[in-house]
Amino acid sequence: MIIDASNIEENSTFKADICILGGGIAGIVLANELLNTNKSIILLESGTELYDKKTQALYEAESIPPLFPNPLSSRLRLLGGSSNHWENSTERFSPIDLKKRDWVDDSGWPFSYEELEPYYVQAEEYAKVGKDGYHFGFWQEKFNSTDMFPKPSLFNSAVSKSPLYPTQFYREYGDKLKHAKNIRIIKNANVINIKYNSETQTVKSTIFRSLKNRQHQVDASTFIMCLGGIENTRMLLTFNENYDDKLGNQHGNVGRYFMEHPTVRAAHFLPLNENKLDKIYEGILDGELYVTGRASLNESAQKTHHTNNLRMYFTKHSKIKLSEGISSAHIISNSIESGGAPDEFGGHLMNMIKDIDHIAEAFLRKELDTSFFDSTYEFGGYQITSMIEQTPDKNNRIRLGEQKDALGLKKVKIDFRVTESDKKKTWKTLELLSQDPNIQSIGRIRLLKDRESRIWTSQLGFGQHHMGTTKMSHHIENGVVDPSLKVFGTNNFYISGSSVFPTGGHVPPTLTIIAVTIRLANELKSGRLA
Repeated sequence: MIIDASNIEENSTFKADICILGGGIAGIVLANELLNTNKSIILLESGTELYDKKTQALYEAESIPPLFPNPLSSRLRLLGGSSNHWENSTERFSPIDLKKRDWVDDSGWPFSYEELEPYYVQAEEYAKVGKDGYHFGFWQEKFNSTDMFPKPSLFNSAVSKSPLYPTQFYREYGDKLKHAKNIRIIKNANVINIKYNSETQTVKSTIFRSLKNRQHQVDASTFIMCLGGIENTRMLLTFNENYDDKLGNQHGNVGRYFMEHPTVRAAHFLPLNENKLDKIYEGILDGELYVTGRASLNESAQKTHHTNNLRMYFTKHSKIKLSEGISSAHIISNSIESGGAPDEFGGHLMNMIKDIDHIAEAFLRKELDTSFFDSTYEFGGYQITSMIEQTPDKNNRIRLGEQKDALGLKKVKIDFRVTESDKKKTWKTLELLSQDPNIQSIGRIRLLKDRESRIWTSQLGFGQHHMGTTKMSHHIENGVVDPSLKVFGTNNFYISGSSVFPTGGHVPPTLTIIAVTIRLANELKSGRLA
């Protein structure tokens, strides 16, 4: 059953065994896992089946750092959440991602990869990425491909998978939920508060409101918040303003350790004799599934060199796209506009002279919409795009601001930076790649350190993955939720989604969001939780 909160009689009260806050990927998976059980479920969703500008505006932040993606556009506030616009690129976390690493501050999950691994199989079914796994050897044999690391190396080849048609979770699973006897979906239902008994540490109700200002509540035995990496935090901070930081914020951890996946284009791979990499690294369509090869550091190398991991892709480009001269021209121009000269001015000038045909071609195309130097469009090599695993940083955080949205709730302020330490680890990994004998036998890596001022500023990209702000921990001093995802200071309030991740890995978080949610659902079905 689906109900529109805009049409409900004012001050209505609903009752259920379990109330799920949020109808994105985690909320839909959780509801689907509890389908046709003896548990009555209410799922509250701020949006509807369709995009609505006024509802989307509730994601507007009060402030964000320069260049950081605005959640107003990077998130979607409707049933199915951001699965309505994701690329569906999926991978599993690596075992080392969940381990305590002495060289990665605040690392370590409260359970092992082996405990999470069985849930990945189900997660892959949800995401519609096939049952053939991610082992590079399997796909290498299937496609008769050549591994770029055939000899012992610090690096491994891996694959990511994504369906030709990305899986939109409400479109895929919504009908089953709407027609389930034990599930009610209430749309246009914006959570604004909870009722919490501090003596019994029990959440009694959640209060929600439509944009027509009709207010209602759900009374339930168990509440699970699945609102996303930023909104989980925003609401938990809002609740804690009313309840003296007793819900997971006893040590000020709510909103801390905010992580993203910064992406940098900091190196080129230039093959010998214009040889191209095997087709798997450019991506192969297998039925309705794209499989793309990439490189990453193996666990032993990370331990030895004390670095984080990178997800490194190789994108084929023309000579003009990889031109050092054009990049140097930009750097000199920017420096002159700022009233100075760049470091290594002579080197940049030599790059411009060497690539004068590239610069001329770029000028002709921009100013005259014509082309003269056809050779500049010939194959030039590969851009290496690296997705970074960030070290958890307590100063990267989500806070409440002073401005309020249409519901009267405080908007968020986002504090975020990429630390110098993580930048150094990125360069270290790329340097190791350039020294790898397998790589040197087929080409060379050109590190783009001379472009550093642009790489970490105007050219910095993001995975738009929000993680870590309600992190899991064994101990209340170090986290917000316990290993079962229950909020510290409560006995019936849980959080699921990437906000509970203690570390973010170097791959997209979606499969792991689904896996931890299925794990939570199994605990709820077993009766071991509230």
